[in-house]
Amino acid sequence: IEEGVPYLKSDAAIRIAEHLDGRWRLLRLIRFIPRPIRDHGYALFAKHRTRLFGKKEVCTLPSPDVRKRFLDR
Repeated sequence: IEEGVPYLKSDAAIRIAEHLDGRWRLLRLIRFIPRPIRDHGYALFAKHRTRLFGKKEVCTLPSPDVRKRFLDR
């Protein structure tokens, strides 16, 4: 959600890519692919992501550098 607008599936991935560094920013170029095709690709990736990247039994605690980027409530 940015400025009250919710983004879903591939639209959300594009919005996230806009904030990334390096080669990952190139992912925002998928916006030129029609949404139904993008969302189908997103669904396929979501279905197979654990096979591609593996699965951890526990979450990693963020380092102090990463932790300071989070907002405190």
